[in-house]
Amino acid sequence: MYKKFTMFTAVLLVMAAGFSQAQTLTYAFDGAFFSYGVINLSTGEFSSIGFVPQGSSYYPVSADNDGVDGQYAIMADFNLSGYHLRHINFTNLTSDSIGMVQPLASGQTQIKAMSHDNTTDTWYVISGDDFGTAGFLYTMDITTGTLSEVGTIQNASVPITLAIDCGGNAYIVNVEGAFTTTAVLYSLNLSTAAATLVGTNLGFDNVTYGSQDMDFDPEDGNLYWSAYWSSGFFDEGGSFRMIDVSTGTSTEIGTFGQFETITGLSIDAECVTPVEMISFTASANGNSVTLNWSTATETNNQGFSVERMSANSSWQQIGFVPGFGTSASQHSYSFNDNNLNAGSYSYRLTQTDFDGSSTYSEVVNADVSQPAVFRLDQNYPNPFNPSTKISYSVPEQSFVSIKIYNIAGEEVAALVNGMQTQGHHQAVFNAKNLSSGIYIARMTAGSFNSIIKMNLLK
Repeated sequence: MYKKFTMFTAVLLVMAAGFSQAQTLTYAFDGAFFSYGVINLSTGEFSSIGFVPQGSSYYPVSADNDGVDGQYAIMADFNLSGYHLRHINFTNLTSDSIGMVQPLASGQTQIKAMSHDNTTDTWYVISGDDFGTAGFLYTMDITTGTLSEVGTIQNASVPITLAIDCGGNAYIVNVEGAFTTTAVLYSLNLSTAAATLVGTNLGFDNVTYGSQDMDFDPEDGNLYWSAYWSSGFFDEGGSFRMIDVSTGTSTEIGTFGQFETITGLSIDAECVTPVEMISFTASANGNSVTLNWSTATETNNQGFSVERMSANSSWQQIGFVPGFGTSASQHSYSFNDNNLNAGSYSYRLTQTDFDGSSTYSEVVNADVSQPAVFRLDQNYPNPFNPSTKISYSVPEQSFVSIKIYNIAGEEVAALVNGMQTQGHHQAVFNAKNLSSGIYIARMTAGSFNSIIKMNLLK
């Protein structure tokens, strides 16, 4: 199933004149108030709800939503010696312990961030060391807190926060510099842990090595960041900012007070589904693979890029099929990948919205095998005007003849007349100089003899 932008959003119902109105809430933990509250995304103003999970022993390092009115949060003790995974329920203001978040990679001492990839239903965690020399990416079992290493984050050694949009695109903020630090945005490959620079400066200097978080808003696609800076013990503060992921720059929305650190940030809303897939299949027929897929509903769907990968190549686009925009009706699609050599092939779809956002489908596979017998397939299209394709199969190297005859038995064209290698082949018959009518294609190879009828309509 395709999924689009999502994030944490609590729902506040306001009754007026018999109607209910929903308002998106952004939950966060304020270190100055030492409690959870909500943040106004327009002003950055924090309003406490007076909720402190597990007394005053732990505070959230980072968090992400699990639907509406809830989040998973990684809590740290004051010595940063232990990290605990908890589930927060904002409807009844409860906090349930799940387990220790471990094990960290060798040399890693601090957990910096966590985020959820909605496209794969995978939770990710980032850690760092005491010296700012390396950061690690992990997947996390949300039922136990157990970490599994993805690898060292490449090209960005001091990542301090992580956010993943509903298309599965991940971003980190990295601290760069020694005495005067600068915040820089990177995109992050969740499969390889490779970081790629986006811009050169978020416009936020003296950034600290922690005490911050960020999350995407599904309604407007914006990335919000609760940043923190310090140039001395009595000269520090927070800044609520919006990041432009295309340029790697940020804009300040509002400021927080001195020592007011904002963590556990989650915009509490579920990902919407722009395209709801029912099925996606691949089937081989001769030297062709037919892809079929269907959708139940579509929203803002520009179309599908068809991508193929074989054992000797990476993913490459081989076609595009337009979508139906916005539709509540079921639609079926088909795509033929022709003239393939024998081998195994993988296929996926990249669904693209009119705003440019995109998501991947699941991967399907098909095997194209060498033919076991001689075969002459029906031409396609049929009827045709003025040309058509004729596919045929050769199980071993042979002399092959394919000739075209009119209804009177007169030869009008010779498409193939020579040695053909083992495999699936295709010939094109162009009848632009012939009149409408029935034509016969005849294939001979040794003792093999086969004919098909073709209808030319002009």
